[in-house]
Amino acid sequence: MQSYLKKELTELALKTDKFILLVLWLHLPFAGFIAPYAYGTVKEGFIASLFLCSIGTISYLFSRGSLAHRILNGLLLAAFSIVLISVQYGRIEMHFHFFASLPLLILYRDWKVVPPAALLIASHHSLFNYCQQNSISLLDFPLIAFNYGNGWDIVFLHSFFVIIEACALMYYASTLRRQFIEIIHSTKNLEKLVSEKTDSLKKEKEKVEGYNKALDEVAIISLTDIKGNIVEINKNFEVISGYSKSELVGESHSILRSSQHRKSFFQDMWTTIKQGDVWRGEICNKKKDGEEYWVQIAIAPLRNRDGNVTHFLSIGFDISEKKEDEKVILQQQEQIVSQAQLSSLGEMAGGIAHEINNPLAIIATTISTIKKMIKKDLAHTENFKNAIQNIESTVLRITKIVSGLRNLSRDSSQEIFDECSIQDIIEDVLPLCSEKFKNFRIQLKIHIDPELSSQKIEVMRIQLSQVLLNLLTNAFDEISSKAFVEDKWVTVSVTNHSTYIKIRVEDCGSGIPIELQEKIFNPFFTTKGVGKGTGLGLSLSNTIIKKHDGHFYVDNSRRNTCFVIELPKKQQAKVA
Repeated sequence: MQSYLKKELTELALKTDKFILLVLWLHLPFAGFIAPYAYGTVKEGFIASLFLCSIGTISYLFSRGSLAHRILNGLLLAAFSIVLISVQYGRIEMHFHFFASLPLLILYRDWKVVPPAALLIASHHSLFNYCQQNSISLLDFPLIAFNYGNGWDIVFLHSFFVIIEACALMYYASTLRRQFIEIIHSTKNLEKLVSEKTDSLKKEKEKVEGYNKALDEVAIISLTDIKGNIVEINKNFEVISGYSKSELVGESHSILRSSQHRKSFFQDMWTTIKQGDVWRGEICNKKKDGEEYWVQIAIAPLRNRDGNVTHFLSIGFDISEKKEDEKVILQQQEQIVSQAQLSSLGEMAGGIAHEINNPLAIIATTISTIKKMIKKDLAHTENFKNAIQNIESTVLRITKIVSGLRNLSRDSSQEIFDECSIQDIIEDVLPLCSEKFKNFRIQLKIHIDPELSSQKIEVMRIQLSQVLLNLLTNAFDEISSKAFVEDKWVTVSVTNHSTYIKIRVEDCGSGIPIELQEKIFNPFFTTKGVGKGTGLGLSLSNTIIKKHDGHFYVDNSRRNTCFVIELPKKQQAKVA
């Protein structure tokens, strides 16, 4: 038997032993005085009752909790029935004492204590019936079983009732014991389960407390109500913001707002969290002393039992150093862009010389013709006017070349988004390369959606011109270095879409192998020969397009080599 079960049964037996002992002593005044008083048998009743109580007490002191003591208690209860029957000379009402007291034994939940008591009372009836029939007495005290007669038929009837009760009590005692054991097992299993769950919850609690402690040490945490008023902040929030808890609780979170973000930025944030979604982003806040600091933050709505949002929990991390590092990296990238720009201009120096020298030669020839016409007094002829117009158009052509060169030579590191048309960008680039394409008999085709001819878009004009010039230069280098069976051509097409424009730069090349497409946007990777490229063109172009929130990729669905640029028409408020 399991130790815990044995312990529970022993405790039950000890409690019942104490209760039965109390019941025995409660019999003393009734069986020793009250019941025998009217029959003049107080002396015999008292002595017998005190004797039984004494035996029960001695056994309790030395053997309580044992099976022997339980059996003895059953015999003592039956013996008190015998005493009561005897002191009232077999009065029938006293026989019911046994039927009333015997059920007390089922408190032990042990059927083995019932049969000895039942056997004792049955033996008493038989023995005292025999003595009554034969007028046998003990010390002049008559031994009488029944005061309304005697006979073995009465003994057998009483014994039958005793047997019936004993069997019923044995059944109930066994049933109660089985149920008691089941309850103990169930309780033990429940205690084990509760203990395991408690240990598990304790470990989870310790884990959560550890997480919370670690998070509290590194994160900036605040809790606001539905209106954005601060309800609670952690110590880190105080340290980084420069405000004390008492200064911030009850105040709107806007007390920390800097001038770095547009109004629409916070409107989008509030729309997201009020819908019950988590908002993530980077926010520039302002300390109490006015210094700005950057936070990588997540704001989560908290709901009540009805599912309604009641509070907002904000967990952030100070990324001010990261933003400074990014600023330095951006400056370095912009310097590289400028250097690559100058490198590209250097590579085009020979082509630009041709672009300018050819118009200058035209001007020189035309001027020589004009001089001859003046000598011949032909200044008023139509040919003379055509010659002057030829010089003007050629000068305009040179002006465009110089203007485009000047635009691309500017420092783009501080350039901001501004409005211009895609036509303006193309006109910045074409004068710098059209003559070169023409000299190599490469057709340069431009197709612009009519809707975009004058429509303004928000771009960084210089940097986007650099991207377009880089793509045209790459296409020229690739085509001019190979002998194509078909005509040589490069097409720049611009199409209009609802919120963005798509620029395709496609040439008559046969495409870019898939394995190279994964590398061409990496810095310093080039397929050109030594001295014919820095390997930064496509990498920097990709960076520039990303700054526009655009996409830059190779279109593998086309038969020829095709680069695609997708640019939004308007720049949205950015999560800084």
